[in-house]
Amino acid sequence: MKTKTKQKILKVLAICILFLSNIHLMAQTSQTVTQTVCASSPAEPYLINPPSVGSIYQWTLSGGGVINPVSTSNSITIDWGAIAGGPHTLEVIESNGGCYSTLVTLDITIVDGPTATAGPNSDVCVGDIYSLSSASATNQVSVLWTTSGDGTFTNASSPNPDYTPGTNDIATGTVDLTLTSTGSGPAGSSCSTNSSTLTLTIHQVPTASAGSDDNVCAGNNYTLSGSSTNGVGVWTTSGDGTFTNTTSANSDYTPGSTDILNSTVMLTWLVTGTAPISLACISANSSMTLTIDASPIATAGPNGDVCVGDIYSLSSATANSQVSVLWTTSGDGTFTNASLLNPDYIPGTNDIATGTVDLILTATGSAPAGSACATNSSTLNLIIHPVPTASAGTNDNVCAGNNYTLSGSSTNGTGAWTTSGTGTFTNVSSATSDYTPSLGDITAGTVLLEWSVSGSAPSTLACNSATSSMTLTIIPGPTAFAGPADNICDNIPYSLSSAAATNQVSVLWTAPLGDGIFTNTSSLNPDYTPGPVDIASGTVDLTLTVTGNSPCLPISSTMTLTVIPNPTPGPIFHN
Repeated sequence: MKTKTKQKILKVLAICILFLSNIHLMAQTSQTVTQTVCASSPAEPYLINPPSVGSIYQWTLSGGGVINPVSTSNSITIDWGAIAGGPHTLEVIESNGGCYSTLVTLDITIVDGPTATAGPNSDVCVGDIYSLSSASATNQVSVLWTTSGDGTFTNASSPNPDYTPGTNDIATGTVDLTLTSTGSGPAGSSCSTNSSTLTLTIHQVPTASAGSDDNVCAGNNYTLSGSSTNGVGVWTTSGDGTFTNTTSANSDYTPGSTDILNSTVMLTWLVTGTAPISLACISANSSMTLTIDASPIATAGPNGDVCVGDIYSLSSATANSQVSVLWTTSGDGTFTNASLLNPDYIPGTNDIATGTVDLILTATGSAPAGSACATNSSTLNLIIHPVPTASAGTNDNVCAGNNYTLSGSSTNGTGAWTTSGTGTFTNVSSATSDYTPSLGDITAGTVLLEWSVSGSAPSTLACNSATSSMTLTIIPGPTAFAGPADNICDNIPYSLSSAAATNQVSVLWTAPLGDGIFTNTSSLNPDYTPGPVDIASGTVDLTLTVTGNSPCLPISSTMTLTVIPNPTPGPIFHN
């Protein structure tokens, strides 16, 4: 019995020795003697690994945080406080089957996380170096600057280095600069590193050129030849002139009265870039001096008109401040004296064929030859109008009741017919319109028809229009009446006494299908004796044709004569 008890005691002792030899404390992923933890870290895990089956673990913490929740298992979590310091000691004793381990401890120091402040977003001019003097860091072991671009730091491990933008930074216009602060917290923990980024905007340097000094004639505009890059420009003047567009590098400038009086004016081209006012590259400016020279003034006069064959007087031309004048032509006409201010101009053959010619008056002033205001020119356009012609045709006759086709003609214009009477035209603008005389025209016997042709010249010129007239005589037309239809016995001549005619020159009777005989076919009222065919047919048509005065056409009238056979009595019988 004693031997068995002794064996049990030795067995328990062996198990305890084995248990005590294997116990060790695991905190997070580190097994260092002293660990660090981030301030305010919640639920940081700590454990004994591997656990022993049936063991109970007694955990204690000297301070700096609380074990939450309280546990007797092989693993716990600790909510650490916000105050850095330590070390704080975490202790654990493991018991199993009445055996207890030695005390296992872990020293833990609470550390604050590092801070990093890269500074506010900022700006720098192309070609300048940017100082990161506003950057700051706390609780750091080290710092490191990095860039999203290709620029360089004077010392990337310094909290306040200088940054030189690279080629790509400049091309992009912005770059992000990041300051990373590394503290003493465990690698990979929330308080291991902290980063801050600023955006650096890189502004192109504006350039401005107002152009070289120059001259302009008084009274003329001056076209500026400014240029700029990397900004928006605006012109200003030291005088009282005006710009057509102050924001255009090539604006026109019109000198004011004070500019002309002073003879010079300073024009400044100010180019503003994208940089803030605090940077030197916010703007650039350039100035030029514009000298205003007295200029001769030439006025050729208003555009004019002249008829072909006429001479044009340049009486409206004027000039001021001139030493001499000279007229020139774009055509082939001639001036009576090209050096006079108000000569006459005779259009040439080509001028007339073209229809227009430019006449240029050039006034030469006292400025040196070749200078901007040595001469001044003015041009008028002379329109040469062809002379319209009109022909209404020769006088003619028309038969009353008929239309008359006109034979007008025209050149160099558009025509229109008018009448002294009350007749009508089928087309008043056609030279060969038909004209229908009215009853009033016919009664009057004649009518005057006028063909008016309007040319291209203004109404002030004689060649504005041309007219021509013709007299149309209206001839009364002939009338014919053969008489009413009638009857006759076959052996008696028929007197055509009812026939009538007017406006006749001659008459003619015919019986186209009959074979009877007229006493006189040229007489208005002859007798007609029916022939055998007439008697056999029983009827005959007698036609009266009346011929009037030219150009009236003959007119005909027909009457029907019924031929009644005479009765033939039989013999007389006595009953």
